[in-house]
Amino acid sequence: MIYSTVLKAALLAAAAQAAVIPSSSPSGLRVRQIGNGQDVVTWDKYSFYVDGERVMIYSGEVHPFRNPVQDLHLDILQKVKALGFNAVSVYIHWGLVEYERGKFNWDGVFDLQPFFDAAKAAGLWVIVRPGPYINGESTGGGLPGWGVRVEGQWRNSNANYTAAWEPYISSVGKIIAKNQITKGGPVILTQPENEYSAFMYPDGSLNPDEDLLYEKQLLDAFADAGIEVPTFCNDAWIGGHFLSVDVYGYDNYPAGFDCLNPITSWPDPPDYFYSSHNDVAPNTPNLIAEFQGGSFDSWGGTTFEQCYKDLGPEMVRVYNKNTYASATHLLNIYMMYGGTNWGHLSHPGGYSSYDYAAAIAEDRTLREKYYELKLQANFLMVSPAYLTSVPVDVRNLATNGSNITITELWDEVGKNQRFYILRQTKVQEFTNSKFKVDVQTSAGQITVPQLGNAVYSLPAQDSKILITDYPAGPVDILYSTLEVLTWKVIDGKTVIILYGNTGESGETAILTKTSYKVDVRSGKSSTVSSKQTSTSLTLQFVVGEQTVVALGDDILLYVVDRVNAYNFWVPDVNLKKDLPVIIKAGYLLRTATFSGNTLALTGDTNGTTVFEVIAPKSVQAYTWNGGSLDVSLTRWETQEGRYRTKTPRVDMPDLARVKWKYINSLPEISGNYDDSKWVTADNTYTPNPTKPTTPVILYASDYGFHSGNILWRGHFTASGGENLFNLTIQG
Repeated sequence: MIYSTVLKAALLAAAAQAAVIPSSSPSGLRVRQIGNGQDVVTWDKYSFYVDGERVMIYSGEVHPFRNPVQDLHLDILQKVKALGFNAVSVYIHWGLVEYERGKFNWDGVFDLQPFFDAAKAAGLWVIVRPGPYINGESTGGGLPGWGVRVEGQWRNSNANYTAAWEPYISSVGKIIAKNQITKGGPVILTQPENEYSAFMYPDGSLNPDEDLLYEKQLLDAFADAGIEVPTFCNDAWIGGHFLSVDVYGYDNYPAGFDCLNPITSWPDPPDYFYSSHNDVAPNTPNLIAEFQGGSFDSWGGTTFEQCYKDLGPEMVRVYNKNTYASATHLLNIYMMYGGTNWGHLSHPGGYSSYDYAAAIAEDRTLREKYYELKLQANFLMVSPAYLTSVPVDVRNLATNGSNITITELWDEVGKNQRFYILRQTKVQEFTNSKFKVDVQTSAGQITVPQLGNAVYSLPAQDSKILITDYPAGPVDILYSTLEVLTWKVIDGKTVIILYGNTGESGETAILTKTSYKVDVRSGKSSTVSSKQTSTSLTLQFVVGEQTVVALGDDILLYVVDRVNAYNFWVPDVNLKKDLPVIIKAGYLLRTATFSGNTLALTGDTNGTTVFEVIAPKSVQAYTWNGGSLDVSLTRWETQEGRYRTKTPRVDMPDLARVKWKYINSLPEISGNYDDSKWVTADNTYTPNPTKPTTPVILYASDYGFHSGNILWRGHFTASGGENLFNLTIQG
């Protein structure tokens, strides 16, 4: 090729980045270090407070930019809320909104306000992570393509980089600021940067020192933009980096990303979270900013469905419960909904789907681990003592199967309740174990189960939470080997939902001086046995589909297997907690609204659905998606109904007979194509440290084209003696 000719470049495909595209908190709590006076979101060494209430923050990662249909945000966020979660975490992609330097586009699909509004409508708080760098397996890690023309190293206090990101943080910061909880919005926390844990010199070698000035510049910029809610970091490991934020946090992906070997590739659950966090940040809550909710996939990878086989409900049971054993009081699942890398959003190693084998699939359907998360989240939301509990003992127990690791958490503030997290010591152990457990209670040490020859059962790839001295309203549970899903006090009656695996023996003891008649209202009486003493009532169950036991007029116990437990929902009626209800509603219960005497339910079904509503007597009528729902009284005084799904008729066109239209999709290869309006590739300098050997720079980003399919057209005059044409391509 003779370089007296001119090269021109154009972007063929539309790229993703194209321009078109409350009350005061208790005294002694910590507030923002910058001293801005807000006291809505505070914290102590145990947990966060919001509007003066100590809260477990259970969050799922959802990226607005991976769902460009604004009207679908509410669908996804209602599903997160229905889990029992109370927050979502979001990245914001700088490169999308400032494709051309100095020109911000917050319109259309880039408008963040519809997402914030949908979160508030769904009843969720929002944790915002605007970068500047975000990673997220996204193109450039969220950095804009024009950054390749900026001199010097990025992600440090380099003045040129600072000048690049400051306008963005100022712009996005103002949007975040007006949506803070202090302004009536849903935003409760913000994260500057992302995994700022390893630092490089310009030559690529490791720098042992983090750039403290860069961190200060970011925090100052957040404050200058009006952000007053607390800041936190997500250290890539518990390394004590970026401690200048308000609350220290870290990431963890314990199951790894080997989707080729389902489950058999799992490492043992980490046992150092609590102690390591205390070494680094003893005065802030244990905060896991990203905890594994699935896996990315790559070109030529296993597919996300294969990844889900490795990272399904078993992963949630084993690894999530291990975080509870470490007294984790803010847990964010990455990802809850992955979405789609539309318009070349993905990093080079990924493809258009960002399904992530998440609990909510890319097509927004619900996977089984969604329901497993729901069981756990609902339990934590009715267990306030967990928020002040810390691990006090870890012991191994030899059984007739595998060894069991038992972590004991004790409520340091209430000084009564205990939570025991049980798991297989070796996650690769595939033996179902049966054993008895010694637990500490207010009645002394007890070996459970107590009745008959029953034993505690723990299958392989499972983990369970055993409770002692647990208050369910006015009912004091001395211990339970069955797991608690939820409980409510409804019209003076305490309703408790317990669950286990089908066929297992489970035992629950209640502290009471009342002599109760054990009245089995549903299920087989032969599966229930009991023992009454002067101080307690012990009940033993063989877990089946659903057993309902009434203890006088005061207590109603449900014992269900895991599959039936998945069908129970605990909605915040009218997005408040002032009307206690528990509803069995199948695939998805989105919302519950009470007005007059009618409880209006909305949701999705995937077949004929049996409803059971446990609600106050003030509820006299029910609707489902706007239509009346006929119910009848059960023997245990709840309401039961049935909804038959009407499958819509879909008429498919005969694709072989329709008339197709087509157009030449690549006219640019024609010799007579007019490229006079294309960008001329005539730059002779690039900041890129890898200098090309050509007379002019041919890096596409140097001409403003940062992603997508890029076409180059070259014009040269042949002498007639050429025998070789060579192209060396990078990208």
